Amino acid sequence: MHNSSSYYLLEGSGYDSRLQESRYSNLCDEQNEIPEEDVSYRICLVGDAKNNKELVKALTNHYGFYVLHSEKGIEYRNEPDVLFVMADFESPDFKYLNSIPKPIIGPAIVTYSMRYQQPLPRVRSNRPIYCCSMKGMRFSLSNYTSSETRRAVDLIHFMGGSARKTLNKEDMLICKQVSGEKYRNAVNMGLMILTLEWVEQCWRQRDNVNFRASDRHFMEVYKIKCFQNLRIYFAGFTDNPDLEEMMQLTTKNGGILVSRYEEATHAVCAEDFSHRPGAVNKFLEHPPSLNIKHVTREWFWKSVHMGQCASEDLYTSFTPCINNRPLQGKENFHNSSGVKKSNHYGSPSADEVLRPSKKSRSKSSIDNWERSNTSSTLPEHMYSSDNLDFGNSPKKLDKRYQVCVEMLETEQNYIRVLNILMDVFQKPLEEKILEGDELLNKKEIAMIFSKIPAIIQAHNNICNQLERMINDWNRETCLVGQVWAYGANDLEKVYPPYINSYDESLQTLELCDVTRPKFHTFLKMAESRTECQKNSLKDMLIRPVQRIPSVLLLLQELLKRTDKSNDDYRWVKGAVDQMKKVLQKTNESRRQTEDHKIFLEICNDIEGFPAEWISSEREYTQSIDVVVLDAGGFLHKYKGMTLGLFLFNDIIVITKRRSNTSNVNASSMAPFGNGCTLSRGSTLTRQLSFATLRRKERRPYKLINVQFFSAFRSLEVIKDYGVFIVKLRDEKADELCVFQLTREYTMEIGIDFFENLIKRTMQQIDISRELMLEELTYDQLDAQYATRPEECEAIKKAL
Repeated sequence: MHNSSSYYLLEGSGYDSRLQESRYSNLCDEQNEIPEEDVSYRICLVGDAKNNKELVKALTNHYGFYVLHSEKGIEYRNEPDVLFVMADFESPDFKYLNSIPKPIIGPAIVTYSMRYQQPLPRVRSNRPIYCCSMKGMRFSLSNYTSSETRRAVDLIHFMGGSARKTLNKEDMLICKQVSGEKYRNAVNMGLMILTLEWVEQCWRQRDNVNFRASDRHFMEVYKIKCFQNLRIYFAGFTDNPDLEEMMQLTTKNGGILVSRYEEATHAVCAEDFSHRPGAVNKFLEHPPSLNIKHVTREWFWKSVHMGQCASEDLYTSFTPCINNRPLQGKENFHNSSGVKKSNHYGSPSADEVLRPSKKSRSKSSIDNWERSNTSSTLPEHMYSSDNLDFGNSPKKLDKRYQVCVEMLETEQNYIRVLNILMDVFQKPLEEKILEGDELLNKKEIAMIFSKIPAIIQAHNNICNQLERMINDWNRETCLVGQVWAYGANDLEKVYPPYINSYDESLQTLELCDVTRPKFHTFLKMAESRTECQKNSLKDMLIRPVQRIPSVLLLLQELLKRTDKSNDDYRWVKGAVDQMKKVLQKTNESRRQTEDHKIFLEICNDIEGFPAEWISSEREYTQSIDVVVLDAGGFLHKYKGMTLGLFLFNDIIVITKRRSNTSNVNASSMAPFGNGCTLSRGSTLTRQLSFATLRRKERRPYKLINVQFFSAFRSLEVIKDYGVFIVKLRDEKADELCVFQLTREYTMEIGIDFFENLIKRTMQQIDISRELMLEELTYDQLDAQYATRPEECEAIKKAL
């Protein structure tokens, strides 16, 4: 029990009954031993506090204390019944009174207690309290100097908080650098980790009685960053496209970029850095030290993603070694006698310099078996497994056998990539949803990954059969072609859905990568994992697009290496035909999908397009914009305006083009088997995706009319003027329309448009007359004047 003279129960005459009925605020853990004896005393307002009229009023009228006024408070230092109120907790007068010690409070605690109808808190003579903003909060500090720690502890106490040496699960950590045992324990316990700046900012708010230091939004601003005060050196990233972004993220997250290895606390190493001959020799130009952490790129992205420094032990790139022994502490280059150690540092071998933390990836004996008619960003051999156990394979391998082994290895590698998409990307993203930390929603995850499991299942069936054949090889009885011929039906079912949705999947991925920082860091972290072998998610998503053409090439090669007398010859030949059908069906399905996407986009650009005209059977063909020079019938009122003519497979839609809008053009896409690049045509500027089929506030075109092909009676062109003369059947009569191409369109495009119109008209309508595009010159108009004077006059007038 402490001496009662060290504690003051704040009460005054006329207020004792209120205090006895109230619960007192115990702001510090040591205050639990406050004696319960009543003590009568006076309040002394020191310095600027004595000029605070609101404070004087609260103490005298509300609390009923006898108030003394003093410039420094020194004259009352020997009075046992005086409580000091000071506005400046950093003045010499405060420091003197606190050192005696005397009980001291700040004005804010008086204002707070009065506002919330609470008694003044009990206060220890050696524990001044200025405000209650940290009431009930407990802290531990790490990595600060003695003076910094003393400052932080004092401020925490001044604001009613508690500071402890040890860290437990109820505490918060105030940390200078993301290192040390306390920091790691705080991360593992999921505690809030803050910087000393947060304490200082709280102290600046000490007179704001509405402020609470526990406000989560305020604390988030001053959370320690994942690389706070770490000195980071990047090794082996010279040509890596992520280097600039990683450097920016380092400084953004509190890290310090260093250009010299010996200045670093952490060396972030590229995936293959430890395998580059002599690449790490410069590390040994300086006294070796285990204080430098050699970590992987995954450690970097994991830290950014978590917002906390990931454990270096889980992401070690390599450990510097001498004679295959890890360095212990700061070993000197010379022994105590001054004689150089036997292991020289001039040109150490890779084994002497490094000890990889993980088993090195073994390279397959066949490096470049996967051949494709496109440049793949993710070559198959990057995922090669250890050499297969071929069982009874013949000593002398024939070329047919080699192609079959190549086929098996590339199939295994392909399946491995697909499984990586599931295990490294899809499953963790789904787990994040269950944990309440959604990076992508279920719809977005399904858009990117949902078609892959069916592909894995189809290829697993093929791969298992191939593996059994290769492990028990017999040149004459192994029917490799049969495996692919039977598997083609499954492939024909699973590939069109994936290829059709590939563009939209990629757009979803790119949009989420750009707009969601947490998903971006997750992506970088996952892509930096060893199994991804420097390949991005985009690189892996294109693999199904490339696989069937690659299989077709291998089957064609196998056909060349198979004798016609071999039973497998007809099976391989049939498999080649089957794979071509898979390609053809996939291309056709993709073409239909893309055509329908374009059709929907065109319909979406035309205001008033009838819903009943939207059909999967209707295909968009071509469009042009024209200016109406002259016209009769329903187009007469559009003279001088720009119209958009849209040609479909069975109708032509006439629209009015609005001003300040861009024109609509057609689009094309290369078939999926033709080079496997899925390159877009150059004529459509919009993205071909259902995701973009959304209504605009102002659509570029407004519907005027829909015409069937039978309405077109004649078509003429005057090339010198870029003019087309169209005769349309109106409800009453044939009406002449004179159109001129807008500047966006050449004469060749205009002629092609009307020739396509003629072609479709002749295919669908049985008419006795022949519809054709007739060329006309200005001079010929005079010759025809006698036979059609009104039309010639109208054309001349329009020109």
